[in-house]
Amino acid sequence: MSFEHVLPSKAAKAVRKLALSIVLLHLFCADALAGDAEPTSDTPSAQPTAPAPHVAFSGQAVAVNHVAPAELNKVLQPLGTSGGAVLEQPGGKSLMIVDTPENTRRLLEIKELIDIPAFAATRFDSYEAKSAAAEELSAAINELVRNGVIPTEPPQSVALAPLPVGNRVLVVSKTESALNVVRRWLERLDRRTGSPRRIYIYPLGTSDGAAMEKTLAAWTAAKKGNPSNPGGRPAIKVDTPTNSVILYATAEEFQEIKDIVNPSGRMAEFKQRLASIEKIFGPEANTSKSAP
Repeated sequence: MSFEHVLPSKAAKAVRKLALSIVLLHLFCADALAGDAEPTSDTPSAQPTAPAPHVAFSGQAVAVNHVAPAELNKVLQPLGTSGGAVLEQPGGKSLMIVDTPENTRRLLEIKELIDIPAFAATRFDSYEAKSAAAEELSAAINELVRNGVIPTEPPQSVALAPLPVGNRVLVVSKTESALNVVRRWLERLDRRTGSPRRIYIYPLGTSDGAAMEKTLAAWTAAKKGNPSNPGGRPAIKVDTPTNSVILYATAEEFQEIKDIVNPSGRMAEFKQRLASIEKIFGPEANTSKSAP
């Protein structure tokens, strides 16, 4: 007797969809792992990539209102385009951003979110995740701080959020000592074991799966020809029943996919996280409040 005769029709359809997804995931993993194997002597070496096109930079002076310029610089400088810079200006009340117009706009948006009165006396750090995804590291450290596993003085004086550029974590702290403690924990949790790639599943939301599959195929093809790409190339499948992307990728590649699928999504999430952190660090906050 098939399960359709035992389960209601809606439940049977759900089971069939789940079974299809499991089979797809199984085939996908086998395919991806095979592609991640060490190349043999018969495998042609990757061809050098074409030189990057000329990038036009421009400079823009930015007034700093509340946070120390040196602290802002620690966040913005690592997010700049290669060849650009974020410079502290004489007098200590402004920064000079030298970057592409597009990335300058992104840096200015981040600057406006963190240069607020609630963070006037805080210390910042920008940690580049090497193995784990920034979102996972942020959630893990926040949970450890919330439960007192990571002791800070004063209690719960640190909060983390994934930055909307690259695979980086923003650390906001009331003291330099707490900042140092959290950095050691980040390095401890971010140790790579085995393959740099793992399986991620990311929902497509309202995006068209067929159109997105073509876009992601082009992105994968570009990765294939990059000799600096670790472990060869990522593998991607669009799962139609669940309208989601299943990918076998590094944490950094996963962040790139999220930007392709939902270009404004990470910035929107960052704004929400910063709003929660602001409540902890604002003048009305007290030590009984928990990290986000």
